[in-house]
Amino acid sequence: MARTILDRVKTRTEGMDISEDLLEDLIEEGTEEVLSRTNQEEMNKPLEHVVVGCVLLRINQLGVEGVKSESYSGVSTSYFSHLPNHLQTIINRNSRPGKWKK
Repeated sequence: MARTILDRVKTRTEGMDISEDLLEDLIEEGTEEVLSRTNQEEMNKPLEHVVVGCVLLRINQLGVEGVKSESYSGVSTSYFSHLPNHLQTIINRNSRPGKWKK
């Protein structure tokens, strides 16, 4: 049974207080970004994986948008400013002109 991107994100954020509306908004933004970067008109399975990763990164950065790093009492936290290598690799492999076959 194929699970939706929303279901996959919900599984990974279980127990967190995140509204479904926010998740759907982040998924829509992530999908548009991935399709734009790859010059595709529709998603395939590897690109869905990238959208899930993008959504989870954005969830982890809620409230700290624009902060690159911070340090308090000797504890330092750094935030991603770009996609991790494994997600960028998937985008690179799926970037090409044309449409995906259904």
